[in-house]
Amino acid sequence: MKQLQRKILSVVLAAAMPLCGSANFPRMTASAAEYTENGFTYTLRQGEAYITAYVGTAADVIIPETLGGMPVVSIGDYAFSPDKNGKASTSVTMPDTVRAIGDYAFYDCNALKSVTLSQNLETIGDYAFAELAALPTLTLPDTLTAVGEGCFALSLRLKSIVLPEGVTVIPDACFSGCKALTECPVPEAVTAIGTGAYSGCVKLTTLTLPAAVTVIPDEAFRNCAALTQVDLPGKVVSVGEYAFAGCSSLEEMPALADCTQYGAFAFSDCTSITSATLAEGTAVIAASMFSGCRSLTKVTVPSTVTVIGESAFDACIALADITLPDRLETLGDLAFAYCIALETLVLPPTVTKLYMNSFTMCSELTVYCYAGTPAEALCDRITVPYVVLPLLNDYNADGNCSVADAVWLMQALTESEMTADFSGVSPDCNGDTLFDLADVTAYLNGLAALANAPV
Repeated sequence: MKQLQRKILSVVLAAAMPLCGSANFPRMTASAAEYTENGFTYTLRQGEAYITAYVGTAADVIIPETLGGMPVVSIGDYAFSPDKNGKASTSVTMPDTVRAIGDYAFYDCNALKSVTLSQNLETIGDYAFAELAALPTLTLPDTLTAVGEGCFALSLRLKSIVLPEGVTVIPDACFSGCKALTECPVPEAVTAIGTGAYSGCVKLTTLTLPAAVTVIPDEAFRNCAALTQVDLPGKVVSVGEYAFAGCSSLEEMPALADCTQYGAFAFSDCTSITSATLAEGTAVIAASMFSGCRSLTKVTVPSTVTVIGESAFDACIALADITLPDRLETLGDLAFAYCIALETLVLPPTVTKLYMNSFTMCSELTVYCYAGTPAEALCDRITVPYVVLPLLNDYNADGNCSVADAVWLMQALTESEMTADFSGVSPDCNGDTLFDLADVTAYLNGLAALANAPV
């Protein structure tokens, strides 16, 4: 009798189970702390509901204010991502009780065309709205203070988005690959932007960064092909690798009066830039920094530069005017390769490192170097013609190297006690270790050669 009663009880309980899973009652899932109600899986903690997934089938989803009788405060990681629930919702409306959206919450929801956010939302996680193929715009509430890495990356139809003033950091890859984005003002409170933050935003035309931004990181604006102007009112001190690479519509190098550090390829393939000015204090022109800048005609190089890196000006086919600084020590391999408009270049006496292909394919170029310096020996290996110039000095301290200095040398030779002050510079103008009339002749010949040299 007792066994029969147990069997009946088990049948009744089994029949009752579907009723307990109806839309009006929360049903516990495999996890003891997780429930399902109205197509939402959620957990309860300290009197609040946290959505972990949407498992319903509705195209237009309205998230309820409460689940399990508790206010919904968070949408969890991957909650709506097709990778998790396989659904293709076209619109989502969330209540104002929601304060946080987790990582990848709407990632790859390619059917999603509309999202209405909570007016009390505070944070959005990493890649939360990334790879959305249909979402054209998103209105962010003023309460928002943080967005995650890659938050809107590769949302291909996102045309306009305005970050609220509470956001202080634009993280890595935040808008990377947003090919339709044309409007995205940066809040004044922003103090930093991340690596690749706007890379691949091919329709973004102008952007102004706040004064507090002092570093332009790697790939920040890489391949922003429509970008014509970037205003940097702050004291930017460094520009990272590929920061502006491929910005083919950028006609002027941004004003960077305080910047002394640049990464490799920083302005490579900026095909519309016509001139560039680097600030005093810059020591290195990085590898491939201006490579492929085919409209670049003039570069102002500060006196502090000691290294011009590999391929720094490679394929700058319009470059016709550049003066190398007196402190330059190294010219990298292919530094001026294919600079077909460059006709003359003077190597300062300080150059100690030069490569055979530093000037390869510079069909119009003649290089000038100074006698008795390391650069003279190095020029034997380059692939373009070179001319050796005498190393002249301003012996009479009048600010010029001229015939007056040759006269001064002659007078110094005729003085019986050799009281002339050479201030540490050698009067040996022809490099034979002697000081005689031949040096005066060499000085005069040097002046004649310099008259035709670009110094």
